[in-house]
Amino acid sequence: MLVNDPLGWTDLFTTQVRDLARTGTPETTIRYRCASLIESWGGLEKFGQSETERKLSELERLNLRITYSKPHIVATLRALRHVTGEFRLSGLLEPRATPQLLYGMNYQVNLPPLKGPMVRPASIPRPTAHRDSGWQSGEAKWLDEIELDLSPLIVDGDFVIAEITHFYWRLIRQNFEMTRARAPFYVEEAYWASTGHALPPALWIDGVCALDEPSESIVRRISISGIPTYPDNVLVLCPEWLHHLGWQHDPGNWMHYLDRNGVCVARLIWWRDGAPQDVNQDQFWGEGVALVATRGGRSALESVAGPLNIGVHSRRSADGARTSERRMSRVEQ
Repeated sequence: MLVNDPLGWTDLFTTQVRDLARTGTPETTIRYRCASLIESWGGLEKFGQSETERKLSELERLNLRITYSKPHIVATLRALRHVTGEFRLSGLLEPRATPQLLYGMNYQVNLPPLKGPMVRPASIPRPTAHRDSGWQSGEAKWLDEIELDLSPLIVDGDFVIAEITHFYWRLIRQNFEMTRARAPFYVEEAYWASTGHALPPALWIDGVCALDEPSESIVRRISISGIPTYPDNVLVLCPEWLHHLGWQHDPGNWMHYLDRNGVCVARLIWWRDGAPQDVNQDQFWGEGVALVATRGGRSALESVAGPLNIGVHSRRSADGARTSERRMSRVEQ
């Protein structure tokens, strides 16, 4: 924000304003109310371009190169949430409508009861960076070994039927990155297939909320809004499939699925490996979520859906003197 335009604060948030306007309040009134709140909190002086430049200067002085939220974005989202609260208290909003509105304002009202993260299972291999092979040779090996990413995975005797995995190496003069996603019937041509973002989405609002018909991939990807202590994505079995199979979440551990006889037939794993380091140090980190099914659980799924035909998509990139990447997809053999 360079100029103190009352309508400028909410210019990027037309969807959120439109959702609030469904209460019968004019959009312009909502936008002016947000501007009034921001002005009472310090306005342009505290959230404008000068504050953005001050924050950048401070990060550079501390030699920190990290992502950050622009002050005017933070202020506007805060104001929109404040207005949502005012509408709820005045009776314009039903309490059950509030969580979904707040989700679009970067606030997660409640969270899936995840346990973890756990240590990366040994059967989910960490890709090798070949640091001692020389610059060009190490880069070539990193890219060529993408075929290894497409192998079926088994964790403690159970089948990995779906996963989203991310590994990242940052070396002095090179960055290596690998993303991989797999799921039943997961056929996707887009270059982002390996991120899992093309999987059918769901929201977490007092439970898993599917936004459309039963997932063709059997699983859904829950995106958690702005909670850094949670994984970027959580995989769950589609509620429609759970109902069809007669499965349910274990009351004692939401990450486990039970069949009609109370036997655990599938479970969710959330793991982490390594940790981010200072910008001037080599670092490695990885994170992933995986849905694993027992032999009986997989048989039950295949009795309904047929052979699962698990599609695996991987992408490896190397960023050094030049940027190069390889992508590969395959149905599990």
